[in-house]
Amino acid sequence: MSAAGAPLTPPPDFVVLARAVSEVATQMSRLPPYVASNNLEGMFARLRAQVREDVRAEVQVGRSEVQACRAEVQVGRAEVQACRAEVQACRAEVQALRLEFKAELWNVAARSQNAWVRKPDALLVRLHNVASNAPIMPFPSTTAELALMSRKFDSLILLSRSSTWLIARMRILEAELGVVLRALELPVNGSHSEKRERLRAAAGLPTC
Repeated sequence: MSAAGAPLTPPPDFVVLARAVSEVATQMSRLPPYVASNNLEGMFARLRAQVREDVRAEVQVGRSEVQACRAEVQVGRAEVQACRAEVQACRAEVQALRLEFKAELWNVAARSQNAWVRKPDALLVRLHNVASNAPIMPFPSTTAELALMSRKFDSLILLSRSSTWLIARMRILEAELGVVLRALELPVNGSHSEKRERLRAAAGLPTC
């Protein structure tokens, strides 16, 4: 106790103090020479440079990642565009199938009605193009027209050698018959008579 009655501070432990001083001296001896010579400004400059390099490296990595993300987005856009094109193609195929189905329904009904035709002047139900479902032009209006066309063609064959106009007319009749057969997706090979019978069968008429 002191004279004033306050507790006295215990004296320092010189053994512990000596050990601490010895440890500080040991650690100081391990510092580089420029630190030991109080060249702290150089140490801080190198530290700042190292920090700048680390920051630059991280920024470069970030930019590379952003570039990679942009490339992935571009690939994603291309894939979306490709998917849209596929969807558009599928829609076009569906539309084509719908037209073919409607044309087939129409042609089946037309054949059924044409099968009852007995008079040469009775009107035929015009068939539809199997791809577009549009009425086929030209198309014989009656069985007489179809027969007349064939007789004209047969007679023109005999006279074709003597008239250029007759040859041109033959080619027109042949082309018209080919147009009708192509619209029905039927073969266009063979003689004119074979093509005519092919058309009669497609229209639902009895073949000769």
